Amino acid sequence: RVYQTFKRRSFNEEEDIYFLSPDPNLTEGASTETTAKTLQYAITKWAASSVNVNVPLYIYLLSHNVRDKFLLDSSQQFFLTPEQLDIWLDELPEGTPTTLIIEACYSGNFISRDGQPTPLVGENRTIITSARQDRQAKIMRSSSFSRIFFEKIKANKTIKEAFQSTESWMSKNYAHRDQYPQIEVNGNGVSNEAFDFRALGDRRIPADISSLSLPPTFTTELPAIELEAGHRRHQLEVELTGAEIKRVFASIAQPGFDPGQEFEDWSELDSLIIEKDLELIETRDQVHRYRLDYDEFTQEGEYALVFQASNLDGSAVPIQTTVTVIRQLAGDVNGDNQVDLFDLVMVASMFGKKGEGLAADISGDGQVDLFDLVQVAGNFGKSTAAAAPTL
Repeated sequence: RVYQTFKRRSFNEEEDIYFLSPDPNLTEGASTETTAKTLQYAITKWAASSVNVNVPLYIYLLSHNVRDKFLLDSSQQFFLTPEQLDIWLDELPEGTPTTLIIEACYSGNFISRDGQPTPLVGENRTIITSARQDRQAKIMRSSSFSRIFFEKIKANKTIKEAFQSTESWMSKNYAHRDQYPQIEVNGNGVSNEAFDFRALGDRRIPADISSLSLPPTFTTELPAIELEAGHRRHQLEVELTGAEIKRVFASIAQPGFDPGQEFEDWSELDSLIIEKDLELIETRDQVHRYRLDYDEFTQEGEYALVFQASNLDGSAVPIQTTVTVIRQLAGDVNGDNQVDLFDLVMVASMFGKKGEGLAADISGDGQVDLFDLVQVAGNFGKSTAAAAPTL
C-alpha cells in the first residue's frame, strides 16, 4: 500500500524507490531481500548517490518491535537500533532532509528513551512513529496508522495535515485510540510539540497531485443501545455522503476488550474484534444509507461498534456506539427488572409443566420445578438498574 502511494506521488519505481522485502519473490516491485547489509547499502550507497540538501530522502520501516528492538531480519535475528540507523544516515550528504516513518509496536523508542532523545534525532530529520514508546501499534485487517496516514499523503495533504488528521482519526477509533502516534521535527526529542508542526510548514511528499474526490463522510449520530439477555440480533443504520464508496463496515469489539491490552499474537485480535460489512439499502440525493444486521450479541456486557467507510481517496472519520447486553436477573420471570410476588405467582401457576420456552423455566432444564422456585426465592426483593454505560 505504501509502495503504491509513492508511485502515485510520481516516484519512479525503478529510479526513485528501493524496496526491501523479507520475500521479494512474493512482493510486487521488491528490489531485494531485507537484511542489515541491504538496508545499509540502500542508505549509504544507493540513496547517498542521489540525495542532497535539495533532494530529500524518505524511509518507511514496517516490522515487529520487541520493546525497544526493531526486528529487521528474522532469519539472522538482527534488530535495528536508532544508534545504527543514525550511523548510516550520517553518511548521507550534509543537510539532506530525511523523513523516517516507522510502523511498529513501541516505535516511539526511535525518538526517545527514558525521556532522553535518541542519537537519531537531529537537524533535518523528521521522525514519525505509529505508536508511543510504551504502546503497541495495532495493525488490523482494515486499519493501521500507516493505512490512514498514507491515504492522506496520496490525497495531496501536507505531512502536517496527514499526521494531525490521522492522529485525530485514531483517537476516535476504539481499537487504536491508545497508540498515540508521535512526530519529532525540531530536533529536541520531544514529540508532538507546536514547534514540531511549525517546523514542518507546508511540506508534502512530492510531487503535487490533485485529489480525485473526497473521502466519505458519515452524517449519522448513533445512540447507545441496550438489549436484554437472549435478544442476540439487532439492526443499525447509518447514512453517509461520498463518491464511489468502496466499503462500509463495522468493527465490533467484544465485551471485555481493552484498547490498551497487549498481544503476543495479532491473530488474537480476530476473536476480539469482528468486522462485518454493511448492506447498501438506499441512495437518494447523493446520500447513501447502509444497514448493519448482526445476530451475535450473545455475551453479557458492552460491545463497542466502530463504523468505517472508504473510497479511493481515503477513509471517513469513524463513528461509534455501544450495544450493551443487560444481564437478566435470575428469577425475574415477567421481565420488570425486579424479583417480587408476581414472579413467584408465575412460577407457582406453571409448577410441574414441561416443555420448551416456558417463561417460568428459570433454570432452563425444560420444566418448572423446585429449582426454579429456589432461584426466585434466592433473589426475592432484588432489582436491576438499566443504566447505559458510555464509551
